[in-house]
Amino acid sequence: IDFLTGTDLFKLISNIYIGTSGYNTNETNHWDVIYEISNNNLELYSNHFNSIEINDTYYHDFDETYWKYLENNLSDLEDNMSVSIIFNKELIDVLVNSENLSNDELIKQFNNIFEKYWNNKIGLIQEYIHNIVFIFESNFIYNETTLKNLELFLTFSSQYEPNFVFEFHNNSWFNNKTASFLLENNLN
Repeated sequence: IDFLTGTDLFKLISNIYIGTSGYNTNETNHWDVIYEISNNNLELYSNHFNSIEINDTYYHDFDETYWKYLENNLSDLEDNMSVSIIFNKELIDVLVNSENLSNDELIKQFNNIFEKYWNNKIGLIQEYIHNIVFIFESNFIYNETTLKNLELFLTFSSQYEPNFVFEFHNNSWFNNKTASFLLENNLN
């Protein structure tokens, strides 16, 4: 790719990020078969890719040791890597199961969970994160109420630098109202 340096094509492709949703070679993607096994899988991964999605944080509530590990290792890679992290499922579960909550209860629960994960975990590595991904599984169905519930993210998206990325697994979300809401509020 060196022969493209300085060309318009190079400027376009220099902003392309390629990666996978994991770097732990013992558990994901089996890319260790192609490359090698390393004591520092994240560093090895960064030698081959320039983007990573850390997704084990969706189902697991790791202790501070895990977050310190990420902080130490990502600081060495920050110039070479675009990092996305999946926010814990607990936050999305509140939105999915909100029908029995008053608006005040929903706001309180949402804010408490968001702040708990941000302040005690994600905040430790926020300077290395480019995107925070919120996964909405197929049981989160579009309607006026669930769309309005997405407004809860606006308080935090304006306070923090990483992009907020929404990944909808139910096709009902792929409509003009959702697109307009996301665009108007600078959400991805």
